[in-house]
Amino acid sequence: MSAKNANTNVTTNANTPTPAVASASASASVKAKANGNVSAKTKANNIEDLYALTPTQQGMLVHHLEGGEDGIYFEQLLFTIQGALDLDAFGRAWQTLLDRHTALRTAFAWQNLDKPVQGVARHARLPISVLDWRALSPQAQSERLQAHLAEERRRGFDLAKPPLMRLSVIQLAERTYRVIWHYHHLLLDGWSSSIAFNELFECYRAYSRGVIPALPPATPFKHYLAWLQSQDTAQADAYWRTMLHDFDTPTALLTRTGRQSQRLSTAGIGEMHAELSLEDHRRLQQFCRDHQLTASTLVQAAWAIVLSRHTSERDVAFGITVSGRPANLPGVERMVGMFINTLPCACRCRRWTICWHGLSCCRANR
Repeated sequence: MSAKNANTNVTTNANTPTPAVASASASASVKAKANGNVSAKTKANNIEDLYALTPTQQGMLVHHLEGGEDGIYFEQLLFTIQGALDLDAFGRAWQTLLDRHTALRTAFAWQNLDKPVQGVARHARLPISVLDWRALSPQAQSERLQAHLAEERRRGFDLAKPPLMRLSVIQLAERTYRVIWHYHHLLLDGWSSSIAFNELFECYRAYSRGVIPALPPATPFKHYLAWLQSQDTAQADAYWRTMLHDFDTPTALLTRTGRQSQRLSTAGIGEMHAELSLEDHRRLQQFCRDHQLTASTLVQAAWAIVLSRHTSERDVAFGITVSGRPANLPGVERMVGMFINTLPCACRCRRWTICWHGLSCCRANR
């Protein structure tokens, strides 16, 4: 679960043509079964396409089906609009995003199937709730917002019923609106949400002027899935087996109570914030330049040191999130979907060479 804030000032309506998307081949039996999963709550003839899940999507779905922590993949992105808001143009702009991008019209099927699939609906209407809180005090608005966020998280999504997203538009003052985009992380990653926002406001500006947005055709997410399925999995398997040959168990954080060591509970998530002084920031930047490192590599090495000390293990491994967008796939930088992946970063730490060896391991893994 996450609630993210973005302040957006817009001084700036959805009913546009949808780019044609070719249907992927799917066996009649799989399509019929998937229709029974996905389309029981839509219509069988509303399925435009069917295809497999990415590894990350598979992991998320398994976690969900095994009763994983409620709401952990329920995303809520908040932003503020200052100025007059044309609600008709705003709604049209959001609907255009769904019409353009197959990933935003996707639902998931797994019952009675050998493997789960994602099905793209030909048409999906975005639910938009418009709320007027202008009569409330700022304190009451803040309390109402937190209650609204919690209620939407409890409501969640039916993964078999597209779209797995909805919108809340809350008017706080005459020219102030708070917008909340609720969506399931199975659909898209952070990079994709940025693409969606750029297109959203381009469409909004166009519709508010009474013109059609001049956007290039959207590249379907299935092009990435086709690329993914064409990769040599045997080669990848051999690489990771070699990389992780020293590991037979996961690296687990421990908490020490006297002589007892206990695994930390995995329940709950949270955030910690720390601020660096300008001088510390400058020194770290210079260190990275001097040793041809990225700041990300430095943070990973620091985390390896922390893990090594808290687990008393010389060899530690942890996951790092990568964008997952292959540079050799045309149009990938403008695709909307779930591309990210978590890869293992394995580090061997020694008492006197822990920092330098950790840095070299992290850099090699990247």
